[in-house]
Amino acid sequence: MALEQTLSQYCAIARDEMQVKEQCSEQTSELTEELAQCKTVLAQFLQQQNQTCVPVTVQTDEGERTLYLRSMVKTTYKTVNEDAFKRVIERVPSPEDLQDVYDQLESPNANFIDVYASWIFNTLYEQNTTQRTAFEVSDKKARGTAKNPVVSVPPTVTDALDRWMLATHNLRRLKTFKKTKIEALAQEKKTVEPQIEAFLAARPADKQEQKVTMTLHGEAKPFLLRRVVEKRSPALTLNKSKPLILHSVEKVVTTIQPQLLQKPFERKDVSTVLGNSMVLNLLCAEFRTQFEAYRQTNVNVTTHVGLYDKNQPRNKRKAEEPGASDEESE
Repeated sequence: MALEQTLSQYCAIARDEMQVKEQCSEQTSELTEELAQCKTVLAQFLQQQNQTCVPVTVQTDEGERTLYLRSMVKTTYKTVNEDAFKRVIERVPSPEDLQDVYDQLESPNANFIDVYASWIFNTLYEQNTTQRTAFEVSDKKARGTAKNPVVSVPPTVTDALDRWMLATHNLRRLKTFKKTKIEALAQEKKTVEPQIEAFLAARPADKQEQKVTMTLHGEAKPFLLRRVVEKRSPALTLNKSKPLILHSVEKVVTTIQPQLLQKPFERKDVSTVLGNSMVLNLLCAEFRTQFEAYRQTNVNVTTHVGLYDKNQPRNKRKAEEPGASDEESE
């Protein structure tokens, strides 16, 4: 297949992708707004009942269905980086912190490295964990009959719940439609992308792009096809930070305060480590080394062809790639 024909075919597929995403984006916004309005009505009703779970029975095509308006506590865990670690390390230990460490060290099998690393991890966990109360419509009731009282439900609430169910159903169908279309177009793109990538890869690293013109909404717009080398490093979760913290503490304490490796030791030795700026700087530096090693060891390098809007500034260009999304960890 000639290169010009390949480029033309790629652009046609990319245009279809953009149109699918644009169409779905508009409908998603409308449905999301509808869900937000319904949730406001339902959440206010739940709050007025001074309950955390209230059952509501609605009529569906399959007959009666009971759903539960629930106020639920959700926990969010932030990922760990060297800044988060540094904030914990540089925090001045309170008398309660020191006493907690001393108490743990009283155990016959306790050692300072494990106790100190555990204290750092627990503090890091506390600072990177947040809880919030969120309203949900669920098909599962709360545990305990006392938490699911039967109350009188006004028509405005049942109407809001009916609208919520319809909007939820339509949003689910829309997501399925979008996923199916995008995956089908991605398969089509795979038939032409290798030839384009090979063509661009033959150029110098700073010139691996090709100007193309694509018609959108009846208007010809300039784009850049660019070969992109993408490096992705996984986020460091709280649980995966444990061995990095332990290794950092072990290396620094062994080097600076070896007397803490064996019992008995003086309390002043413990307080010296927890409040010593040199020790804290060494811990931060060692954790940074461990963190970078973790990122480099688990880095995933991929190459692909991206389509960029040529009219946007270079640092603000966003590839028109399918499947891109923001992820939220809860």
